[in-house]
Amino acid sequence: MVSCESAREINEIALARLLKGTDMEQFSRALATFTGGSGATALLLTDGTLSSDPGHRLLGAVSEVAPEHHRLCRWGLEPDENGQERQFASTDAVGVMNHGVKLGSHTWQRFLDQMQWTPSEVDRIICHQVGRSHQESILEAIRVSREKDYTTYRFLGNMGTAALPVTAAIADERGVLRRGQRIAFLGIGSGLTSLMLGWQW
Repeated sequence: MVSCESAREINEIALARLLKGTDMEQFSRALATFTGGSGATALLLTDGTLSSDPGHRLLGAVSEVAPEHHRLCRWGLEPDENGQERQFASTDAVGVMNHGVKLGSHTWQRFLDQMQWTPSEVDRIICHQVGRSHQESILEAIRVSREKDYTTYRFLGNMGTAALPVTAAIADERGVLRRGQRIAFLGIGSGLTSLMLGWQW
């Protein structure tokens, strides 16, 4: 686990390199990691006996991984030319997207089987929020219309791992997610890993 202070330092280093360098390859490697923001969320999961209002029910989940792609997104410490350790941040954004979409498509099929749902029975989805190209690619791959998705990346940017739950909370506050609907949370990220949750809202 990396502290907030360390994450901030890594982003500052990435920004300095971005502004100082003229290498387009370095720019493309650093940009996706640098633009990943931060946020925090919490979830209280109970058996329903704490309240007379059952609230949202978690119905099931499926997780898949593709660890062969673990080097696509990296940050941490590495030796520099003087043998000293330096912080670095590097993301192959195109590789993460392409392999992530493939993993997400596979996970989606397992998720539908596990939930015993068809795509038409899913009322709304909330995907991991990276940007437009990622959204369009995964929705096309799983054959779900954009109208079923809800996004916040246009005004929050890429909030990293907090993006999906923050987006779900905003969608709930704005009445986008309604009681009784079947909701799918589609998480796909670095590692590569994918976790999909099915809810009755």
